[in-house]
Amino acid sequence: MFHYRTNDRASRFAGAAERIKRWRLWHQKRKRSHVQIHRSGRPDSRLTSLLTRAWAGNSETKGMFSTLSAGKFALLLLLVGFVPPAYGQSITQDAIVASGSQVQRLGEPLEKVVGYFTSTTLPSIVVGFQTENSTPGGIYLYTSTSGSIAGPWQQTAIASSGDAYEQAVAFTYRGDTYPGVIASFRPAGSSTSQIIWYQNPKNWGLDPTTHPWGVQVINEKSGCHDMRLADMDGDGKLDVVCSASMTLGTGSFVAFQNNYDSWKVIYDVANLGDGVDVITTAGSNRRHLVGANAADGHIYWYENPCRRVPFQRRRPCYVSRTAKWAAHKIASPNTGTAKGNSFTTITIGGVDGVIAATNEQAGEDISTLGVAWFYPGADPAKPWNTVDLDSTYRDVHKISTGTWNGGIPYVLATEQEQACPPATPAGNPPSHQTPCRIAIFQYIDGTWKQKVLSQTRTQNQSVIAWGNGLLMADANHGVFEGDRAIHARVIQP
Repeated sequence: MFHYRTNDRASRFAGAAERIKRWRLWHQKRKRSHVQIHRSGRPDSRLTSLLTRAWAGNSETKGMFSTLSAGKFALLLLLVGFVPPAYGQSITQDAIVASGSQVQRLGEPLEKVVGYFTSTTLPSIVVGFQTENSTPGGIYLYTSTSGSIAGPWQQTAIASSGDAYEQAVAFTYRGDTYPGVIASFRPAGSSTSQIIWYQNPKNWGLDPTTHPWGVQVINEKSGCHDMRLADMDGDGKLDVVCSASMTLGTGSFVAFQNNYDSWKVIYDVANLGDGVDVITTAGSNRRHLVGANAADGHIYWYENPCRRVPFQRRRPCYVSRTAKWAAHKIASPNTGTAKGNSFTTITIGGVDGVIAATNEQAGEDISTLGVAWFYPGADPAKPWNTVDLDSTYRDVHKISTGTWNGGIPYVLATEQEQACPPATPAGNPPSHQTPCRIAIFQYIDGTWKQKVLSQTRTQNQSVIAWGNGLLMADANHGVFEGDRAIHARVIQP
């Protein structure tokens, strides 16, 4: 059907374009006005075949297309409506939520949460600030006044002073429409960081930009470096999982939810470092913990001792509310320690795996892990398989994972400002000249494919699905003179 032979280069190019046009018209006759993309993320095989042949099918077409730059060939693909799943990702919008000078007056913008705090259709952003010198810190809500991500954005206080370190999450209580925020926060006048639930007054019919938010202390004795929400005891209620914090000098714990105003805090469930996530293993819907061991720096998953079937019932499985869960080693870092590393889980092919990334700590050997994927074999109690995504990454404070673009698993990694020039951590510049990166890795056809979205630095991003892409809220902490402006970035597949 698409056989052709000509010696004229312009005619060959026009012929290829004409065949593509005819293919698209044929496709439209079947009442489909766009290129067929299957759930696997692969393009329709007929168009794939045509483009493959047009690119390198024979010496004539190869010679013709070789005169095009990669960028021009990509433009041709865009014009015909075909974008390879691993090629077209980009940051299509970068809105400044608050300028660096505006943020500088509050402190270091460490905690970021993007969510539907004020509207069910337009996201807003909550940022927690660490105090610095004479700055007040606090937790602030940012809402767009224009009805779009472009802003301008309005800043209002949830807590006008206090020390935010270093994680917060959106929390929607059963029956609520709008999430509140659970934050690791040291209130003004307190000597101890706490886990505090700030309750959104929007659920009471009040304006969250003008009315005080409710306050409930979940753990009055400890903050944390990383935090997750999950039902850890099978009673259908979200519990708060906290890592240790080497900076705060606190250990890990789980705050099990009893009811609206009652939580049971259990320490030393797992001997975690600065990172934590929740994972399931094959054949069970129990929730386990994963992270680096604070003692030896190796990566483990910690087994939930509850073995009831089914796991989910109305009452808690009280054996889950005990300390010292059994540890199963996943891997050992090649050098240094992983106890300060970032961790998150990702599901591929119905199996939970772990994404880990280097997050440097002062005074420690630097782990050469970079960004890596760990997945179990037939026996998850034995060491897991390791896949190197990119070992050049340094100081990735947080990893974001999920699926997008028809179910393609993704990993979004960002490097902090101290990982790259011109930062001078500990008075010394980084030993390399690689710019910092915001990058997305996608798992396509059994292979991880990386796309650097921007050569810039940022820290502790928060990501949600937005339209057919992602919305990321982020900012530099600014300790190494990075611009502290708060960004809302739209990422499209």
